[in-house]
Amino acid sequence: MENAEKQQHIIDNRIRKKRGLRLSTKLVMIFIAVIIITIALLTVITWHQTLSLGYKLRDISVSDATSALNDNARESLERMTTDTAASKADFLYQRDQDILLLAQLMPSDESYRIFSENRNGNLYNEPVALYDEITFADLNGQELFKHVSSNTTKSDYPLSPDKMDISDNINTYMQAENYWDNLQNLEPGEIYVSDVTGAYVNTNVNMENPDGRHFEGIIRWVTPVTDFNGEIWGYVTLALNYDHIMKFEAIGAGIDEFARPVELMEERIIAAINDDLKENAIQLLIISAVMFVLILVVAILVANSYTKRINQLITGLSRFQSGERHFRMNSSAKDEFGELADSFDDMADSVESSLTKTGDGDVNEDNQLAEYVQTIISDSHPEDHTIQ
Repeated sequence: MENAEKQQHIIDNRIRKKRGLRLSTKLVMIFIAVIIITIALLTVITWHQTLSLGYKLRDISVSDATSALNDNARESLERMTTDTAASKADFLYQRDQDILLLAQLMPSDESYRIFSENRNGNLYNEPVALYDEITFADLNGQELFKHVSSNTTKSDYPLSPDKMDISDNINTYMQAENYWDNLQNLEPGEIYVSDVTGAYVNTNVNMENPDGRHFEGIIRWVTPVTDFNGEIWGYVTLALNYDHIMKFEAIGAGIDEFARPVELMEERIIAAINDDLKENAIQLLIISAVMFVLILVVAILVANSYTKRINQLITGLSRFQSGERHFRMNSSAKDEFGELADSFDDMADSVESSLTKTGDGDVNEDNQLAEYVQTIISDSHPEDHTIQ
């Protein structure tokens, strides 16, 4: 019996020396490693695909929106250009009619004042006189009648109310007009229209004048005035305030605003993509955490299930080794553990039969039993078959 106890002590020491990480711990670690790698890959792939899809949608949306807006802008600009050109042409035609009408009136300061006060245009939401000046000059260029409107936009370069000799351009507006030389060849009913005369001046910066500069200028209409015999005896002039022309040329001032809706749309799409990415990130983290917990629980249950059955085998071997010769596993399992339990039962039957034949007190039989148990324990202990 002393030899049997010594042999048991040797077996126990060997088992303790071979113990490392338990099988359940190793299985849990493997499951954790697999799930972390899987979730990390899925997260990276999902994030990349979402980001890529979002920016593709942004490019498509912005491209389509830009194309649609450009088409609309082109159509609008074409329509605006056509309408503006027609309006401007009609406006200029009316000025021709005004100068011809003035040529039919008897020249006087009063008639010119009345005529001027009845010709207004809308500038900056206020009525402003169309003509800064109406004059009548004789054949020598001396102004005989003259009306200068006070209802004007000119502040830096107003027109002089004095009657001047316009044959000398030093007496003309800003000393820059030279229309007199062009009047000598005019026939009755013909109209001369000058170039624009004026200068830029500094003014307040506002929405209508973002550069803080304003152009003060005029365009002059001239036609001969005839007597009852049809002879030319002077010339009537109209100095149109150039601001009334400028309002037609402001058509291109807001073209850049056509692109603003596209920029705003792109900003909104990018913001929506970023919000969606944040939301997806939170959802991925939640899903990953839930999956991690579920798989960890499954891993622990599976590991405990295997280690429990292995421990049952070890316990059975220990009981048989301690003298319970009639102990059997009697396992109903149909897997490898069931086969191992059946092998133990067969081995136990063989050992018990052998001991019955030779006698229970023989030391050799005890040694033989120890060798059988040692073989079974070595072959079935979990630490001998776990992944190192």
